[in-house]
Amino acid sequence: MDNLSLIFNTAALVASFAALTVSTLMAIRQVRTARHANQLPVIVEIFREMGSSDAYQRERTLFDGLPSQDPKLGVEGLPEPLRSCVYQVGNYYLMLSYLTLLEILDHRLAVLPIHYRAVRVWNAIAPFVYEERRRRGDPNSFLNVLEAFIEKIERTDIATEVGRFHKSFGIPD
Repeated sequence: MDNLSLIFNTAALVASFAALTVSTLMAIRQVRTARHANQLPVIVEIFREMGSSDAYQRERTLFDGLPSQDPKLGVEGLPEPLRSCVYQVGNYYLMLSYLTLLEILDHRLAVLPIHYRAVRVWNAIAPFVYEERRRRGDPNSFLNVLEAFIEKIERTDIATEVGRFHKSFGIPD
């Protein structure tokens, strides 16, 4: 009888561990699925905003207007509509920075569609941002998370990331 009891107890223990393992694996998978599902609305919004004529126009306004302005004006000293465009465009990319920093949005999903435009925008506004920080007396007072995000984008091997996406879709190199 003791042997039978030992066998049942061992079987119960093995079944418990198996159930725990399966439950853990399913929970991990569910978390991953939920995470990817949460990224979908964000990435759709990114593409919607990026593709809008207003977004292109604001960036074009920066690229056309900022070269003729003195960076010593800072951002606050810029004439309208340049000042508003710096804030709108800068804050758009800043929000993406926060979403990737907080891992709400996968870095690759954020970087691949915007890498060219984000770096170009930063290069256009950076001298004005640096001056604005100097005027505020605080080097961490304005768009520093965006600056760090741009540095990370510049370190990203875009060709490798695109290759990974191609492979995931079965597209040969």
